[in-house]
Amino acid sequence: MRGLRAGHDEKKLLKIENYDTEDSFREEERIALRFAESMSKTPVEVDENLFGKLKEFYSDNQIVEIATIISFQNFNAKFNAAMKTDSNELCSLDI
Repeated sequence: MRGLRAGHDEKKLLKIENYDTEDSFREEERIALRFAESMSKTPVEVDENLFGKLKEFYSDNQIVEIATIISFQNFNAKFNAAMKTDSNELCSLDI
């Protein structure tokens, strides 16, 4: 997995589905992951409260960067699904 090659903890990555309740995730990580999840819904569900919490931990430039990465990953996921593109083992689904 790409995250492991970047030096992230495998045990923590395996717990990401439960980021909201897992002790291994810091509050700023939880907020960023909640933002990603909310941005990925159709329609987008980012409310003022969530955006305010983001601003407690991240600068405006960081929020733009986070939103850009989330948007790009959503674009890739939709494109790959439509084109039936394999992951090239960059994102293993064998957990």
